Amino acid sequence: MRAAGSDHIRRRISDLVEAAPAELQAVVIDCSIVPYIDTTAGTALRVLARRLKGQGIAIALAELRDDVRENLKAIGAEQDLGPIAAHRSIEDCLPQRRPTQ
Repeated sequence: MRAAGSDHIRRRISDLVEAAPAELQAVVIDCSIVPYIDTTAGTALRVLARRLKGQGIAIALAELRDDVRENLKAIGAEQDLGPIAAHRSIEDCLPQRRPTQ
């Protein structure tokens, strides 16, 4: 993912979050087709994570490739994204639902 694409993705995610129900708990980004992330894109992702966190919404990255994970770690993205793990499925990234009574 490069800078130009990251701005579009950040705006699109922001729009989707705005339109989502108020009880939205998490945003999971499927990164399975992301072969690379540059510093600018990684920084945009960090900014998005901080913004969502300020709204009480977690962000998680699913299906990260090893080299993408390493690039994110190298720019300190764990500060904003939390622990970054490669190869987590989308399901693994979803918050656990509490049983309804």
